[in-house]
Amino acid sequence: MSKRTRFSVEEKHTAVKKCLQGEISINGMSKQLGVGFQTVKTWIRKWELEGLSGLKESHTNKKYKDELKQKAVEAHLLNGDSMEKVLRTYHISEISVLKKWISKYTNGEVIPLTNPGRGKSNMYYAGRKTTFKERLEIAQFTIAHEKNYQLAIETYQVSYNQVYSWVQKYQASGEGALQDRRGRSKHKEELTETDLLTLRIKELEAQNERLEIENAIAKKLQEIEQKYQAFH
Repeated sequence: MSKRTRFSVEEKHTAVKKCLQGEISINGMSKQLGVGFQTVKTWIRKWELEGLSGLKESHTNKKYKDELKQKAVEAHLLNGDSMEKVLRTYHISEISVLKKWISKYTNGEVIPLTNPGRGKSNMYYAGRKTTFKERLEIAQFTIAHEKNYQLAIETYQVSYNQVYSWVQKYQASGEGALQDRRGRSKHKEELTETDLLTLRIKELEAQNERLEIENAIAKKLQEIEQKYQAFH
């Protein structure tokens, strides 16, 4: 039996209602209809945002403004919003569309925009040449600050694409992955023991700074809670 690829508005609506009413899980419905899990989630999201009209088959690609694309990418990569939340917030048709935008930005394929009224986003410093030592320091700094890309970008004035790439490489393959292997091997960069020790100290300082902030917040919340209990 061939796998179905098209469903009527009524069939989609019935599937959505059953999922929302708890009669069947999204995973169960996707198996029952022979479609992907994400397909059923998309139907639910479109119905919640647009009603029955959102379940109609579209034969044209929806157009999005560049500013909306930028905001959506920033919301996910910098603010930490889930893809599902971004899709709902910016009324994006498919998760594949958002993933494509993210891929382009992280691969440096999209030219940064200037947002009217906000000035140039700090996410979009121009990329610059860096040494192995700088790349290692920036990757460690970003990880120590719980992958706060915005802070790393502002601190070192490098592009988002650079920071993102270095962190991914460092976490996947260690410091060796940050070597610039373009050109001949004789140009391989090396760090002295002093360099490595200095970087390690900076990494620990960043971690301590974050812990101090977290402890200060926890202490303040505890004081507020004690005052609240004293009045009740």
